[in-house]
Amino acid sequence: MDDVRRALDDAATIGAGHVLLSSGPPGALSYEEAEVRFREILGTAIPEAADRGVPFAFEPNHALRVDLGYVHTLHDGLDLADDIDSPWFTVIAEINNCWIERRLYENIATRSGRIGLVQINDFAPGTLSTPHRVPLGEGMIPLPRILGALAESGYGGYYEIEVVGPTVDQLGGEETTRRCIDYLAQLGI
Repeated sequence: MDDVRRALDDAATIGAGHVLLSSGPPGALSYEEAEVRFREILGTAIPEAADRGVPFAFEPNHALRVDLGYVHTLHDGLDLADDIDSPWFTVIAEINNCWIERRLYENIATRSGRIGLVQINDFAPGTLSTPHRVPLGEGMIPLPRILGALAESGYGGYYEIEVVGPTVDQLGGEETTRRCIDYLAQLGI
C-alpha cells in the first residue's frame, strides 16, 4: 500500500488522469480466491484514490502474463468494475487483448462508462508474441469497427497508442508514431 499511496500522490501532483493498476499474480490461489484478496486490497486502495482525486485504471493482462495478474479479459474486468461500482475504479480496454472476445461490442455498447483508458494497438497476421505489434492500421485488428463502437457508445475517456516490439524498433519511434497518428487522423480520431 505504501507504493500505491506514493503512486497516487505522484499522479495527483502532476495531474494524471489515472494510475495504472494490475491485480498482481494469483500464485497458488484460484481465480475466486485471488479476487477475494484483490477486493480486500481495493477496499483500502480505492478510498486512497478518492482522497487524492485520481482514479485507478485497472488492466486485465494477457493470459500469457499471469505474472502480472489473474484477470485476463475485458469482460471479467468490467464484471469486477460493475461489482465494485466506484468512479475511482475503471478498466483499461487493451484492443490487442480484447478484440476477439465474445460480447466485445455488447460490452462496449453497455459498459463503456466503466472504461477509463483504451490502449490502441495492432498486430500482423502470424504474430506469435504479444508485444510484437505494428503501426496502427498495418495489422489485422478491425480498428475502425472497434473505435467506431467506442465513439457510438459515448466513450469519453482517454486513448493511448501502445505499439511496441521489433517492428517498432526497426522503424523507430518517430516513424511509428507518425504512421499511427496519420492512421487515426484518417479515421477522424
